[in-house]
Amino acid sequence: KKPKTTKYRLPSDYRYHFNQTVERFRTCSSYMSLPLHKSSVGEVSVVTLKAHCDTIHATAKIRPTVSDSLYVVKKQCSLYEEMYKNPFEPYSRVYDQAPLADTSFIVYDMRTSSCKKFIGDFGCSMLDEIHCYSDHDQVSFPSVVASSG
Repeated sequence: KKPKTTKYRLPSDYRYHFNQTVERFRTCSSYMSLPLHKSSVGEVSVVTLKAHCDTIHATAKIRPTVSDSLYVVKKQCSLYEEMYKNPFEPYSRVYDQAPLADTSFIVYDMRTSSCKKFIGDFGCSMLDEIHCYSDHDQVSFPSVVASSG
């Protein structure tokens, strides 16, 4: 059965979105889910890293320029699958956990020094993963989250 797709809309009132996410829960950052759409996760019903990796690989057969290096993305996905396969470790849920974050829309709260430090460290870790692996930051994001503590 084909999964139901919904319209993917970014918030139009950013102050309201900030208040309903970061401010409301007193967090340093907030992320939206990658849309449940065949361009993101193929024909599955959940938005996970595994589904996204599978979709990148499937898309590459049709559009080889989908990534800067398909070999590296495949290697990265395989590495993460191996790293996070132990179901008894809390961080291991990364590979199959839904939803996968859409890293193109992130809300940060930079008002406190602890949030500034967390966000700075997190950003450096993200850039390090992207530099080491590929241009697909959605693939790198769950591993950075798992290693951030």
